[in-house]
Amino acid sequence: MMSSNGHSLLQRCALALSGRHEATVKFLDMYCAILPYRLLEEANGHHLPLSSTKREAFLIWSKVSLLSINNDVWPGRFRFPPFEELWEDQLRLLKAHRGETFKEEDYEWLCLEEETYFGLACRRADIMVFEELRKLPSISTWVTELIAKQPKCIHTPTTIMGLVEFRSRWGQNVLPDMHRVINRLDIDQNAIDNVIEYFTPLVLTTGNYIQRHLEDFFLQGKLDVAIATLVRQHRIAVSNPLSPIPIAVRQQLAHVDLPGTIQAILVDIAQIGTHPEEYPVFEIIWRLFHKFVQGLLQTASLHSEACMTFVKTNLESNELKDFVDPSALPVPGWTSNDFIDLLEEFYDGDDDEDEFEQINYDDLPDVCFKPASPELRVENIAKAVYMASDLPEPDCSICRDSLDVSVTTRADVPLILQCGHCLHYGCLHTLINGISDFSNRCPNCRKEIAPRRAKRLKDEFLSSFSSTPDPGNMASVSGREDEGSDLQDKDGDVVMTDD
Repeated sequence: MMSSNGHSLLQRCALALSGRHEATVKFLDMYCAILPYRLLEEANGHHLPLSSTKREAFLIWSKVSLLSINNDVWPGRFRFPPFEELWEDQLRLLKAHRGETFKEEDYEWLCLEEETYFGLACRRADIMVFEELRKLPSISTWVTELIAKQPKCIHTPTTIMGLVEFRSRWGQNVLPDMHRVINRLDIDQNAIDNVIEYFTPLVLTTGNYIQRHLEDFFLQGKLDVAIATLVRQHRIAVSNPLSPIPIAVRQQLAHVDLPGTIQAILVDIAQIGTHPEEYPVFEIIWRLFHKFVQGLLQTASLHSEACMTFVKTNLESNELKDFVDPSALPVPGWTSNDFIDLLEEFYDGDDDEDEFEQINYDDLPDVCFKPASPELRVENIAKAVYMASDLPEPDCSICRDSLDVSVTTRADVPLILQCGHCLHYGCLHTLINGISDFSNRCPNCRKEIAPRRAKRLKDEFLSSFSSTPDPGNMASVSGREDEGSDLQDKDGDVVMTDD
């Protein structure tokens, strides 16, 4: 979609974000992440209002667009583009680079194949976006400088003997390259998180791949192809100008010998044993990951107490603290399905529409929603207090202002809930008619005091689709309007009416 001055939506947004580096990178990363879904949508002929590919793209868009609300990173004048406008702008960009028709194999061309761009290994999706921006003189310099700052992979091959010597010195479970990266970084929680999130999928991907192809006569040949794929992805991840991984971390990852790291993981698998009669399949992967975590802890303990704290915090936040115990035993049925498989998309064939997950609306913040059911009435869930002696507490549980039984303004009338806590009428009305998870609970004791109101996406987030989210997936109450009732005290006497 071109404007009257000939600028595309992508160019207009980049101009509006000029001078805001972090916001520009976040926006461009979002744009590039959605491009593959736009291509698949067109290639598969999915033109339904709520196709699965479009849902996934919409979820990416919505999460980033929400960051632009009340966030200092984004300029106040910036208007985040509606999803449909962005969706159409991407089709224009794809057609300009690939022609009028698309095939599913174009997905590999767009996302999985690397291309050298100013000396960097980049995905074509990123290159297309950068080329679009370089048409603008005011943005071209920023793009050039951004690319020039990115690290490039430096391949320093390692040998089996080098691995043996390294582990004899630093520990039998340690991954040499992970050890080097951690020791060269200025360590903080974010840096440790990035390093763990980089190596964890690599370990599990290698283990899972070996298990899937264990009985395959052509295992070595397929493994060589898999390693080549991972090496390409590594180069792109290290050099990606839009990467969320800090450049200081990527500068160290650039020195990682990926084939050597995979070789070390293969050695660990061989030591554990790959025969089903020796260990069940799940147990082999569990033991491999346990060995990886123990090596990580060895590296952290040799580095510093702070580093060990950061590592344990990461493991606990990812619910992996069971792997910290060196004597821990495999958990029956454990799988690594929760972790990214770097080769899954490459080897599992074409994406099937059924493989896309529905949008999990619980992942979206409350600002995305509006109530979808009638207002709840305070009169139905609380009683007025008209004698000071009946007030069990002097202050409102929400605003903390004092409660006064002599007031005549409805919003200030003190009320008592069944749980015994007290609030102002206005405070309680605002609480129970919200759509947060706690809106139907007492702010003091968290006891349920009212049904939760139904909610649905706001129009600005729903405008991309002609269908609305399934209300059955939302918290809901009866759609029947609550009948009017008067505000009563504990004895049932009317103290205030709606008239």
